[in-house]
Amino acid sequence: MKIQTIKNIQYFDNNINFRASKSLESNLKNNFEPPEDNKNRNNDSRKPIPEWARKGMLLTIVFFAFKNDPYVQNLFRSNEISQEQKDRTEFLTNVQKMRKEKGKSASFYHLNRLFDIEHPKIKAIGENAYSLDFNLDNKKISLEMHLDENNKDTISGNIKIGQKDFVKYKAIFSADNKDEFKVLLKDKENKKYIFGRDYFGEFYKIDGKKKEILNNKNVEEHKQYLEMLDDLEDFKFFTNQNDLWRKLNILLIIYLLFQESKHDKIRRKNKHKDSQDF
Repeated sequence: MKIQTIKNIQYFDNNINFRASKSLESNLKNNFEPPEDNKNRNNDSRKPIPEWARKGMLLTIVFFAFKNDPYVQNLFRSNEISQEQKDRTEFLTNVQKMRKEKGKSASFYHLNRLFDIEHPKIKAIGENAYSLDFNLDNKKISLEMHLDENNKDTISGNIKIGQKDFVKYKAIFSADNKDEFKVLLKDKENKKYIFGRDYFGEFYKIDGKKKEILNNKNVEEHKQYLEMLDDLEDFKFFTNQNDLWRKLNILLIIYLLFQESKHDKIRRKNKHKDSQDF
């Protein structure tokens, strides 16, 4: 039997020493040294932010801070009020006159809930007369009404449902049940309906003993709107409506501008020193 010799083994003082080959050394070196692209990436991460980027970020912070400031917004806000805003304000003012000094004012309750839940587009069409356009679940409603503060239990006018023609109506409100009211349509059939609105804003029609909800979509949107207001209220401290937070933002901007000026001063000094050394 022939015994093969083992290469790369040296005998010294009865100890066995292994000597690595060059190929193994190069493999170990390659495994433990980062690749060239990683070296470049690490070097790039240690590079300072370009001057144009620093100035751009600082100017952006300053711009939005002053743009959202209430005092600055008031300077650029137009004092002109649109006709639609005037009509809405006039309508709400006359709705307040439908409130009773004594007893329950059902018309006042329903007009307010109509404004809050259905969000109608309001247009003045005469003295104490208004046109309200809004949507129920599957129907577009155009409602004309005359508000009479001397007769707070009755509202009359014209109504258009979908693509149908306008029909005269008369809504009668009762102090005994402020949630529901009767509507008489003055058409050929002179139909009478009973409508109501519950605490959650659902507007319904009573057909015998059955309630048909007519504004599910509007109620859901109103619910989401109220939830959004609650979320905004939780973060109200971190808005410009909070005077303390607004002042803290101004102090932060002053500090950043001060630090940037120091940085520019040091940069100019080093640049001047390098030019002298050259």
